[in-house]
Amino acid sequence: MPTLQAYGGEVLVADYNSEVAEGAPSNVSVVLRFASKEAAHVWYNSPEYQAIIHHRTDNSEGIVVFADQFTPPNVN
Repeated sequence: MPTLQAYGGEVLVADYNSEVAEGAPSNVSVVLRFASKEAAHVWYNSPEYQAIIHHRTDNSEGIVVFADQFTPPNVN
């Protein structure tokens, strides 16, 4: 949490019992929000996060995805 807060991130979802409807993802879901995709990359690559990333990767399997916020099309 301290690394997230230091880089302006916030936890939107942290569910350790997600219900899978399709595909084969894990039942653990975590969604983080940053001001931009670039800000998320800065946090992910920061010395602070890289120093502790092994706690996640040594104890879990998963994927990391960087995505832009959805902006609905302007329909007139």
